[in-house]
Amino acid sequence: MAEMKNSNRRGSPKTQPAAVGPEALQRDGKSWLLTGPRSDYKRPDAPGLVPAVENAIAIIEMLNRIAPQPASLAEISTELGISRSHCHSILKTLTAYSWLLFNERAKDYQLDLGVLPSISSVFRSGLLDALRQQLDVLGQRVQLPLVLSRPQRDEGFILVDKFNAAHQMEVSFPIGHRYPRDAVVQMRAFLAWQPAEYIDQWFAHGQMTRYTRRTIIEENEIRAELSKTRERGYARSDEEFAEGLLALALPVFDHEGNVAFIINCTSPTDLWQRREEEVARELILAVENVHTRTGARLPDGFPRGA
Repeated sequence: MAEMKNSNRRGSPKTQPAAVGPEALQRDGKSWLLTGPRSDYKRPDAPGLVPAVENAIAIIEMLNRIAPQPASLAEISTELGISRSHCHSILKTLTAYSWLLFNERAKDYQLDLGVLPSISSVFRSGLLDALRQQLDVLGQRVQLPLVLSRPQRDEGFILVDKFNAAHQMEVSFPIGHRYPRDAVVQMRAFLAWQPAEYIDQWFAHGQMTRYTRRTIIEENEIRAELSKTRERGYARSDEEFAEGLLALALPVFDHEGNVAFIINCTSPTDLWQRREEEVARELILAVENVHTRTGARLPDGFPRGA
């Protein structure tokens, strides 16, 4: 780990080749549509502790990934490498609990609404409720689309909710979409107020990707951007993750001082029209309202509304 960090500081970071941006802007009449996110998420290797549970999770993830298309027993068994008899037993069990819906005529399976009551507590978080209320208000005030994501153990981010702005731009990709660990504005918002040792470890863990010609990939330049983020009070990405797209972001902390969510406001650069300072103030105020309501513990130097 130390060897990799030293190599980065000599100005030769480990980088991935230039990549096509994971998002694309398209005109949809008079408004914009943000489409085509590419998710490079790879499911981690199963630990091999309880194979039946691991296979059940794999089945649910597969059916969620291919939705709204269903899949047959043969397709699921072949795709996931599960024996037909074992796969059939898992499918029957999940169907009995109404987590899956079995089409008797077509002999295929898809996710069913019975899964929702089993995970409903996830959506009853006090912090999440406070966030959604503030983001509804914030979206109406700034009239720009907002995206709420949550940091993951693999250092990536998962899309939790989105708030589209009428007549401006629609974010079309689905809830549950996974952003990579170096998704520019989320990454900066997450790292900027982390302890120095955490930031060092983050740089040692993986590669940087050049998503557009403007993406900053040199470690010293990224660290400089983190400093700028703390100074201005919010993270910023100007066409670094997708061509023609400007994004601002802030983290939301929980009562233990951990980053629980990232809020980012994203739109085509030509829609900002010198509105950056205004939108940033509104974003900072909304996050402060959430923190006040939830009793969050904030790091030193975190911005507060005027």
